Amino acid sequence: MPGKGQTQTEETKRKISEALQKPGGEEQTTSQVARSKEAQALFDDYSKSISKTDELRAKREALKAQIKALGRKKAGKTAKSTIRKQLEAVRAEMKAEKEKRAQLRARAFQLKRIKIAKAYLDKSDVYNNRLSAMEERARQMLAKATKPESKTRMQATLTRIEQNRNRIKENVAKANDVIKSNGAIAKRESASAFNFEEHFSEQPYKPFRALTLQEKRCNFEYLNEQFNELEKNLEDELQQMTSEDIERFLQSAESKIKAGDIAAIALLGLLIRGKVKRVIDANLVAAYEAGKKTAVNEINTQAEEAGQERIDRPATPLPQTQIKNLDVNDITDSFVSEIEQTAKSNIKNALAVGAAVSAIVATTRDRMKKAAERMITNISGTLVGQYVNRGRKQVFTQNINRIARFQRSEVLDPRTCNVCISLDKLVVEASDPMAQMDIVHSHCRGVWIPIFVSEPDHPDVTGIPESIKKQFDLVDGKPTVNQFKQLKKPLK
Repeated sequence: MPGKGQTQTEETKRKISEALQKPGGEEQTTSQVARSKEAQALFDDYSKSISKTDELRAKREALKAQIKALGRKKAGKTAKSTIRKQLEAVRAEMKAEKEKRAQLRARAFQLKRIKIAKAYLDKSDVYNNRLSAMEERARQMLAKATKPESKTRMQATLTRIEQNRNRIKENVAKANDVIKSNGAIAKRESASAFNFEEHFSEQPYKPFRALTLQEKRCNFEYLNEQFNELEKNLEDELQQMTSEDIERFLQSAESKIKAGDIAAIALLGLLIRGKVKRVIDANLVAAYEAGKKTAVNEINTQAEEAGQERIDRPATPLPQTQIKNLDVNDITDSFVSEIEQTAKSNIKNALAVGAAVSAIVATTRDRMKKAAERMITNISGTLVGQYVNRGRKQVFTQNINRIARFQRSEVLDPRTCNVCISLDKLVVEASDPMAQMDIVHSHCRGVWIPIFVSEPDHPDVTGIPESIKKQFDLVDGKPTVNQFKQLKKPLK
């Protein structure tokens, strides 16, 4: 996102262009993306509002600089009063643009809800037909059953089928209500122009290979959307707050240097630790819950097929919350400390060679921003994938009696590394230590797909070949993120 007082950079424009590209990296044409006219108009208005706000922000900073330049002289009192009125007008415009974007985001989520509702209605007949087939089989088995326990089990299956049929009726009614209300009760949350675009890209998620039977139970389109949205939300929020605090830090540093108070530089620091913690924490919770949601849906899809009892989304165990808190604290401290150290080291070295104050501020700004950007990219690209996988793992672990094996799936990432390509579609026993792997590396989107005990045909166990396993730096036989050596070429 543009920094304080800046217009959209070429980098920002490049990111918007990338947001309009499909997974294979080929540019999408109008015929490839069937975006509705309303969606396109909303996105165009949102983008224009972002650009206008950038211009207003630059104007605001220029006016503030004019006031500062006038100093405390009485002669400038009238001029200051005029400038302050202009500032108030600019701030009012910025506030109006912010409210406008909130309304546009609200409508974005309304369209998203309508799309989801229509998709459910399209699939409702398939769900009902599946239940009817299951019901017919269950009644046939009930008619043939001679033992009381067999009859009881079949009656329970028929009861669950009826419950599922009622649930489908309820969902169909809800979907129709959403469509009739034009997507009302939209979710309001923070989103950037890039996130906003993702809600309107109506091209379906397309994996680079055919999905296995087990993978078809996984909602990869939803997972893909969550990865994109959470990673970009985390990046945008961290970049914006960091950019603003870097400017505050540099203003303080500049005044200290000009005043000759070099010792005070050691006491300067960023003031965003609390904000950074809250942002990271919120996104990790959302990623964990997204992982749990997809895992529960996969188990329940198989439960309906097998006539088993459905499960609810479980609460997060206290140890997992405590691990998450350790992650948040550790990453926040590293992030802030790295930027502060980069700044102080550059200021110290520049002062030692007698550099001009303006040059010191300029080079420090550049190096602080580069350090922040590098770390933000790594944070978003690592934590989201880890916590989606950890949420899935919790659900699978608590229902491990239903799961026989796991298949590694790397279909979420079109730019797959040699190790991940080599892991794709491999099948391990549920008890295999390698099944504890979250992601292999930063920006990895690999997940484990369950193969259920109740399935009639199980894929053969391949295990993880030693040629791949030896690439990992294992802890108790289990891999951890970014602790591996890359293969020169895929082992497939």
